Amino acid sequence: MNKKRMETIGIVASLAIVGAAMYEPSVSRAAQSNASLTIAMSNDVSGLDPQMTASASAFEVTNNIYDTLVQTDAASNLHPDLALTWHESNHGTTWTFHLRPHVLFQNGKLFTAADVVYTFDRILNKSTGDPNVNDFSEITSVKADSPTQVTFTLNRPYAPFLSSMALPWAAIIEYGTGSQLKTQPIGTGPYELVKWIPQQSIVLKRFNQAWDRQEAKISQVTFMVIPNPSTQLLDLQSGLVDVASVPSASTAQVKNSTNLKLLVKPLNDVQIMAMNNKAKPLNNILVRKAIEYAVNKQQILQAVDFGYGSIIGSHMPPISPYYVNLNNVYRQNLKLARALLTKAGYRHGLTLTMDLPQPYQIHVQTGEILAQQLQAIGIQVQMHIIPWSEWIQNVYLGRRYQLTVIDHTGRLDPAQLLDRYETANMGNYFNFSDPRVNNDLIRASYTQNQAVRKQLYADVQRLLTADAAAVYIQSPDALIGMNKNVMGWKIYPIDVDNLRGVYIAQ
Repeated sequence: MNKKRMETIGIVASLAIVGAAMYEPSVSRAAQSNASLTIAMSNDVSGLDPQMTASASAFEVTNNIYDTLVQTDAASNLHPDLALTWHESNHGTTWTFHLRPHVLFQNGKLFTAADVVYTFDRILNKSTGDPNVNDFSEITSVKADSPTQVTFTLNRPYAPFLSSMALPWAAIIEYGTGSQLKTQPIGTGPYELVKWIPQQSIVLKRFNQAWDRQEAKISQVTFMVIPNPSTQLLDLQSGLVDVASVPSASTAQVKNSTNLKLLVKPLNDVQIMAMNNKAKPLNNILVRKAIEYAVNKQQILQAVDFGYGSIIGSHMPPISPYYVNLNNVYRQNLKLARALLTKAGYRHGLTLTMDLPQPYQIHVQTGEILAQQLQAIGIQVQMHIIPWSEWIQNVYLGRRYQLTVIDHTGRLDPAQLLDRYETANMGNYFNFSDPRVNNDLIRASYTQNQAVRKQLYADVQRLLTADAAAVYIQSPDALIGMNKNVMGWKIYPIDVDNLRGVYIAQ
């Protein structure tokens, strides 16, 4: 659980010598035990197929059932997972992975290169409807050279390719199992599914034949679906759950408890108010800029998060080395905001709709404050609080909205965070289009020169802010409360719960 108070739809990791040394997961001193762990979830999963969802709640679970070719640690460094070593050739257009031998799927079948080929053929098949296909769009072919070697061919050098292999939706599935994975996941990970009761719980157990089974310290893990944050806190305090998100207003209750502890860490995330750049009147940059000048981000941070988090001015978290501080571009200026509205032809104000996803109260509360702030310049906001599934269909995929508030989880490469602003990108639910941004994003994605990439992504952030593409609000902190005996829990740069190495102190 990177966080339970947000839902979604990076940082470049480096290797001194890519794939040159074999890596085994660190083994904590804690031995395996028969202990169980219960984790509170704000939202049930829509399914357990890692390639057919854009929901972070699903990856909190599936990350423990499946493995990827490459994995990330909490510090954003890449390490071998199902691939032991790899190398690139042909100026970065060919990547060859040497696979870990003797790995079993949870049904007892042997993992081979054929499973990798099947996984990525499925991802790249547009008819399957994979919402994350853009992360792998540069792949032109995947070939099994032998049972333990697979080669990827790209249409051009692509700097984020290796880090894309560590994303949870790059999970390797067994050949031929795609149709059943929504309810019957089969992976090579250290935990396997026992049962899923929709809207109630998901139960996993240790997979005793996993290649990294020594990392599964806990016998059984239960994800409890508890949408109400107050109920999560009460269940944490009573011991009904061991790990839960903590509302910002309630951190003192956890800190003062003798049985609990609080983990606080900046997230690799950004919370934004997205604006549909093609929907009238938001297709007028003067209207979008008026909205920017109406917003008081500090007020939002204090009222909603009690100061936990950092104000931002671009679509990049401050913990990223690619972050550019643009906080001073739009400081609240109601007089200027009203003047911009008048210049745009809305002297007497206008009405906009805002779709907010439940059960994510932080976004609803943020939207309510934004509506009050916009009212001060004559913009009336009609708020529609909708289920998460409806938000995905209507807002993210359908782009039928004007305003919305949402969180974007961090990625392992800045391209994976900013490429959604390319005009033709499937994830461009902003309907944003700027040829300068397109050009810089394309150039940054294929150059291997990190200094050049850093400059290009800085330019992109400045262009997005100048175009008022969205209102960039904050980068939140993770606030995780847990039983004081839960050890080894880490916050990752991508939105996953990684239970490898987590244990209960005796």
